[in-house]
Amino acid sequence: LRRVSEVLGSNPLKTWPCEDYFSVFSCERIRSGLVPLSEVYIPHDETVCCPGSYQDAKGHCQSPCPIGRYGQDCLLNCSCVNALGTCNSEDGSCDCNEGWTGRDCDKRCPPGYYGKNCRESTLSCMNGGTNDPFTGICLCPVTHQGVHCEEACTSQSCTVDCHRCSQSATLVCDAEITVCRCKAGWQGYYCTEPCETGFKGTYCSDECCSKNGIHIAESDTCKCNDGYHGDDCEEKCEAGKYGPNCGLTCDCDDCDHVTGACVECPAGFTGERWVNDDKKHMLWNN
Repeated sequence: LRRVSEVLGSNPLKTWPCEDYFSVFSCERIRSGLVPLSEVYIPHDETVCCPGSYQDAKGHCQSPCPIGRYGQDCLLNCSCVNALGTCNSEDGSCDCNEGWTGRDCDKRCPPGYYGKNCRESTLSCMNGGTNDPFTGICLCPVTHQGVHCEEACTSQSCTVDCHRCSQSATLVCDAEITVCRCKAGWQGYYCTEPCETGFKGTYCSDECCSKNGIHIAESDTCKCNDGYHGDDCEEKCEAGKYGPNCGLTCDCDDCDHVTGACVECPAGFTGERWVNDDKKHMLWNN
């Protein structure tokens, strides 16, 4: 056996596929801290493959890890969000799309930086101008223009320079009235801002996720919370199903659509969720 804390190392707990080894109820206790990781063990063969490799049926180490996995023996899940492809199979690092940063590529570039993984320094903008997180150029308010937004407009308002429309989030720039037409999921004068929480679509005018999920701007889709499904996460899991994408099956006739806790336990069982998992390696049965 091997401690899960050794498998994780410095990686966040969310990258470990707990449900591959234990019941959902047990995993909830582990993630909440009720059970210390130092007390959680998983089966482990004597053969250890290098990070980025896994053991095949013949006991040989093969690389790279299957898509979506990384680490020693490929035991951890990638957690990239706005990234180019999957994560690095050895250390789980993500190659972020332009305008995004963070371990999981889930943070917008901070002021002063832009581009892939936010490694490039931006121009200095004046008069309320802001940097495009994708290209770094100054996006000027309607009252100013110029490379640094240093020049006041001579007419009532400035026209939009089509080349300043965000290349990653603009559908087309209207040549007649020089307006950036944003792709679904994006908004702003230059299409640089993702829709606010709870909205999606063209002009961010459609409500989404029914407050039961989060909006992914890159794909203009909703990622549902556990226990919900549907394009807008408006539907609870059907009877007998629960959890992420409603992909887990209840261990009893009637269970909670989010956690899988049984509404009524079968005869001889008690607790939030009765334990009857031959493949699991924890025996918690309150």
